[in-house]
Amino acid sequence: MNIVVTTAALYPDRSRIHLLDESANRCGIPLEPFGIGKPYSNWRQMLMEDTLVALDSFGTEFSHVLYVDAADSLFLAPMEEIIWKYEDYGSPPLLISADSPSPILDKHYGVNAGGFIAEIQFFTELMRRLSRIFVDEGDYQTWLNRSGKIDGMWVDHARQIFQSMDECHLSIQAVGRRVVNTVTAQWPCVLHFRGGYSDPHTGRDYRLLPWCEKLWGKS
Repeated sequence: MNIVVTTAALYPDRSRIHLLDESANRCGIPLEPFGIGKPYSNWRQMLMEDTLVALDSFGTEFSHVLYVDAADSLFLAPMEEIIWKYEDYGSPPLLISADSPSPILDKHYGVNAGGFIAEIQFFTELMRRLSRIFVDEGDYQTWLNRSGKIDGMWVDHARQIFQSMDECHLSIQAVGRRVVNTVTAQWPCVLHFRGGYSDPHTGRDYRLLPWCEKLWGKS
């Protein structure tokens, strides 16, 4: 498995993803963002004209992709740990982060598109097929949730890799430079501070910075 780590960074410059960059550097993760300097229009355009185009170009060299959202995510673990946890799931063609606060759900529902590991060919073919079905809906997270069971897709309900940080923080505790989910007893590798207000200049730094201070000892 040859995996590229990427994010959609449709911002004027790379400074908007400075915290994600710093976390990647701390974990020794080579991050290859795409879209820098290009304006964001909508989810569908970002998927069809930016994400899939980037994945097609990566696909000539890489078999898999680890995708995280750009301005509201942090890496906490090296690629070696992320890969063995993915393999512990059985290396499904698409392992995607969970959107629901409950870890006890059917494995095919409650997805969040802000973090996933996938076979590049599987993901691009799936997205192109769903784009033809949901012609009036640009939110591909909704496509996945409305599609029901998708063969080859598994949801990280256990939070082994991906942890959404708008869930109840009473279950998320910082321990050293990691966090533990006390409900699932897992040590997630990627934190995603999704949802809520996003400042036009600083994004969700106001939410990430307190956790950076807890984990890295800085503000």
